[in-house]
Amino acid sequence: MSRRNFVLIVVIHRKTAVLGALLCYLMLFTGCGRQEPISSPTEKSSKSDIVESKQKVDEAKAKIDEVKTSVKKVKKPVPVVDALAPTSVIVRVNGKDITKGEFAAWERARTKIWAMTRGWKPDVTNAKTKKFQMRNRTRALGELVKHVLIAQYALTEGIEPAKEEIAAGERRFLRSVNKAKSAFSDVLVSLGEEEGELVRRVLRGDAVTMAILENSTSNDLRNVSAEEFTNRVEFVKQWNARADVTNQAVRARAAKAKAEILAGAFFADVAKKYADFAPEQGETWDTFYLDEFEGDNPLGQWLARSDTGDISDPLDLDDGISIVGIKMKYLSPISESNKPPVYAYDVVRCPFYAYETLEDFDGNRKAIVEDIIARRRQLAMRELHDRIVEKAKIEFPSGNNLFYPQDKAKKKGKKKAKSAGKSKSAGRSKSADKSNPVSKSNPVDKTGSVDKSDLGGGGGFGKKSLSENK
Repeated sequence: MSRRNFVLIVVIHRKTAVLGALLCYLMLFTGCGRQEPISSPTEKSSKSDIVESKQKVDEAKAKIDEVKTSVKKVKKPVPVVDALAPTSVIVRVNGKDITKGEFAAWERARTKIWAMTRGWKPDVTNAKTKKFQMRNRTRALGELVKHVLIAQYALTEGIEPAKEEIAAGERRFLRSVNKAKSAFSDVLVSLGEEEGELVRRVLRGDAVTMAILENSTSNDLRNVSAEEFTNRVEFVKQWNARADVTNQAVRARAAKAKAEILAGAFFADVAKKYADFAPEQGETWDTFYLDEFEGDNPLGQWLARSDTGDISDPLDLDDGISIVGIKMKYLSPISESNKPPVYAYDVVRCPFYAYETLEDFDGNRKAIVEDIIARRRQLAMRELHDRIVEKAKIEFPSGNNLFYPQDKAKKKGKKKAKSAGKSKSAGRSKSADKSNPVSKSNPVDKTGSVDKSDLGGGGGFGKKSLSENK
């Protein structure tokens, strides 16, 4: 009750002045008549609602955390072979077991060899080598089975390979991995203990195959006549001459494309206009780590002397000719422990088809003769393998669908059947497999780098961001 109300009571109740005075005393000195600041009902309810809402949110978070810890994460299905133990038998060839561990070692070996043939280090952990390995698993297992069959046949027939044949196979192997001047044993060590031993066995198997062929065919698989030698040399010379003329025209187109970029055109637009295949690579191609290259790889050598914004002259890559642009150069994550530092490069390119030239061996007669014999033997090898496989007993104790996830084997088969009729892209060279060792999927710390991708369209190259090829 307010003081105004109290006065009103005193006026109305004049006859009860004593009672009024008493009431006044009680109100004034007990605080009953004081006007206290109070919140509106709406404000009170709002505050209580906020508190209650926060409590509910906290309770919900606690329940979610409890569910996360109690429920196991669903694992992504893996191929059947990858779920097996290393000692599990995946193939039995005429009673001879091939384990998952042995197959995995062979997969690593052939993947490392594939990388070395492209001027990369023998690494199986980057995106490109993993992709190669996954795409060639069936072929890898077939090769391993084939060499087991050859070894069994040679043992049954008592056939031993000639030492000179083994040495010739080792020389061919070293040339194929760009290590012609290296010792064979050193290259095997670089592959790893298990992988190196398997490569040695496989090369010995090739030599055994030659010995078997010499005993089972009337064709001369060791000697080359003077006429055959001359014909081969002349064929290679004419082929390479035609290839050089064609490739010069391709390089001229590539140089014209580079000139347009230097004049101010966006890299992505030029790639759409000139690229013979994969024009989208003018907008984004891949990430390269300089330490993944070795030897005289043209791309690795150019990246080593280039910087952000540079555009290359036409480069000979394993899938044709390309002009390459660097969107960004930055320190790779491992540079903290490396001196000098290791750099990574985000690059784009404009690719062109090119004729593949044949190896002329710089006129080396011995190498040319070995090449002729190797080609002659390939056909005889196929015939021999077909004959041996036809008589072999090959079993798959772990199932036939080794390279499909267990719950997706049937779906995979259907998908393959549907896509089997798709036409292959035309071209004179291998399909674009983007010859680089590292992809963008690998996370990198780009702290401190300067991204110049906003200087132009698509590929990020405008006139201001370009410098001449170094």
